[in-house]
Amino acid sequence: MKEIEKRGIEAKIAVLPDHATPIKIKTHTADLVPFAIYSTKNKNKDERDEVEKYDEFACRNGKYGRGVENSIEILFED
Repeated sequence: MKEIEKRGIEAKIAVLPDHATPIKIKTHTADLVPFAIYSTKNKNKDERDEVEKYDEFACRNGKYGRGVENSIEILFED
């Protein structure tokens, strides 16, 4: 990410699993999944949330809470 910024490249990077697999039931579910998005355009500290690690518990406290149905669409927002 530092190299992307250094080169002045505009980019968004998303980290997310393809499905939820709760340990209690040990199989895939249709539950919302945690995700993190990094954007070179988001330099305004006021627009960021306070989440500093990536897991389903930390992400619940982020900007999107438990998630959004079409989280991939967020990548294409300006």
